Amino acid sequence: LAEDDVVPNADLEGEVEEEAKAEEAEGASEESGEKQQQQKKKEEYKLEDQFKVKEVVVLNEPAVEGLPSVESMVSGFKAKKVQLADKKCLKEDIDRIMQTGLFENVNVRVVPVGPNQARVTYELQERQLSPVYSVTVAGTTILPDEIVENISKRFREVPALTPALLGWARNKIDGWYRERGLAFGCVSHFEGVESGAITMQCFEGVIDQVKVMYETRGGKVLQKGHYPEKWIWNSLPFKRGHHYNLEDGKRALRNVYATDLYENVQVIPRLRPPEEDPTQRQVVVEVRVMEKPIKTTDLQLEWGLAPGESGRPTIGS
Repeated sequence: LAEDDVVPNADLEGEVEEEAKAEEAEGASEESGEKQQQQKKKEEYKLEDQFKVKEVVVLNEPAVEGLPSVESMVSGFKAKKVQLADKKCLKEDIDRIMQTGLFENVNVRVVPVGPNQARVTYELQERQLSPVYSVTVAGTTILPDEIVENISKRFREVPALTPALLGWARNKIDGWYRERGLAFGCVSHFEGVESGAITMQCFEGVIDQVKVMYETRGGKVLQKGHYPEKWIWNSLPFKRGHHYNLEDGKRALRNVYATDLYENVQVIPRLRPPEEDPTQRQVVVEVRVMEKPIKTTDLQLEWGLAPGESGRPTIGS
């Protein structure tokens, strides 16, 4: 090849760069044109004071296992329920979201998507509490250590504790009690949230007293019945100091009914009223029974002599 036939590399690179720039400019021009069209389209849509909500979007919901959605917590957004929404309607939704106690702030954006139609976006800012340094549990004798360890591990994985995480921990412990039929078992409250030394105060529903009560068909309560009270006590699978369990309550019903002496039996667990126990931690179980009517039979016999074996007379009726 002659020297004149060879194209310098610099010229080739220049041509490639010019073509690339041209393509970029063309692409940018197309994107700009699309954005302008979209913006123009949005500007064409006007919203009146009252408008139809086409869609509701929630951003930054707490990612916590078992926690219901914000929409469920507030029993549905009013902006979705009403036929036409307005500023007052949106403010009511924001107030109800804030009342959950989970969020520091809620921002709302309203974007037109059609003639007098809009997309409403609620942007949530979750409340941040202190970092967690320790987790302990109090008021429990049966809660497994692994439950507390799992909660402690989860708390330490985040830079700061949030109300949503506290709700998750409460549901975790309450769920463990429910699965075992311990109706009163729950987390009563948390201590040390501000300092980061968390103490989960539990209530397990230990029976403080068992009462046997006799009722009449007229609704009166009697102190004694016709049958020995110990027959009822022998039928009860629980006593003072036991954790009240729903299955034990069902067993008590079956056992007392099995005596066939009572036409109605009720097992009623309850907390002592505040005037008797300000802590509301003592469980009283009432066993209410209604006895079956006592049946009597009259037997009249006439005695006389009658022939017996070997011809000897015997007394017969």
